[in-house]
Amino acid sequence: MIHVIVSTNAQPMRRAGVEEIPELLKSADPSLVLWVDLENPTTQQEMEILEHVFHFHPLAIQDCRHQRESQRDEDHLPKVEDYEHYLFCIINPITNLDAAKRNGQRGQHASSEANSHQNQEPQPPRRKISSSGHNIHTGQLNAFLGERYIVTHHYEAAPSIERAIGHCERNPGSIKRGPDYLYHIILHDIVDQYAMTLDQFDAEMDRLETEVFHSSSRRTLAHILAMKRRLFQLRRITSYQREMVSRLARGEFDLIADVEIAYYRNVYDHLVRASELAESYRDVVTGLLDGYLSMNANRMNEIMKVLTLFSTFFLPLTFIAGVYGMNFHFMPELEWKYGYLFAWGVMAATAVGMFFYFRRKRWL
Repeated sequence: MIHVIVSTNAQPMRRAGVEEIPELLKSADPSLVLWVDLENPTTQQEMEILEHVFHFHPLAIQDCRHQRESQRDEDHLPKVEDYEHYLFCIINPITNLDAAKRNGQRGQHASSEANSHQNQEPQPPRRKISSSGHNIHTGQLNAFLGERYIVTHHYEAAPSIERAIGHCERNPGSIKRGPDYLYHIILHDIVDQYAMTLDQFDAEMDRLETEVFHSSSRRTLAHILAMKRRLFQLRRITSYQREMVSRLARGEFDLIADVEIAYYRNVYDHLVRASELAESYRDVVTGLLDGYLSMNANRMNEIMKVLTLFSTFFLPLTFIAGVYGMNFHFMPELEWKYGYLFAWGVMAATAVGMFFYFRRKRWL
């Protein structure tokens, strides 16, 4: 699916067709701002728009196709490159936070869109980290920022793009601020997704803490390790994004207007906080893991203590039974009338004596 949005002074916002893009790029209207969004485009659509219409660099186009062509199902790492007349940016959003909501919204349009998607190439599988509570899916969102246009490219449905388009529809004048402002809106929403994901860890960590100290099991350990992996992944994602957003916030590129730099700095600050929070949560989960191992070690010690006491109790009793169980003819107690009761009395006295001795030593 391809969305084309145009804004001019005469018409703050309107939808346009793909066939209008070449003429719009040739327009002499200085107020024109063009946004082209390519959602899961076919190879033919990529060639037509990215190569033939916008004439983007082949390496940038290759990076766009990385997710589809990668044999290891990996997203390209975040980066920003200056191609003189435009910037090429890659960022990795979390793509599954609003999956249920999006599915509900799109269910009513499924029949009308089915035919339009029949000829499209299949989407690449999303990279995911499984966990006890939910999965984290990361995608690849590519963006080309020119002086009067922004082209976004992604293979999965991107909620940040949908919300940015919705923002422009509610505030038609906002798109007139330029492509750098539009990309700031997208980045801000993506960083908010990181914060929303981190918020979900609070309740899960509280629940795991209760499990660790009350009814820890192997399942609890699996949950802790899964959460630790997710936090490591989230920490790695935010760390990679920081360098890219930092370059945009430093005013390094002429295509980012000075008035917009403050907004990019705000996004960078939020990203730093998300990254530090992920690291802090990871330390907390490491503490939970240590607590789980300590609790299990204590339980094992208690079990071994009980087993050891039982063995200690029965060791002298076994010795006495073994002595009188020897098959000799000249054992006086075997001929004695009260020999059997005597053996039981010795064993009982030994057991009782050991019991009180252990109690006195506070071993019981």
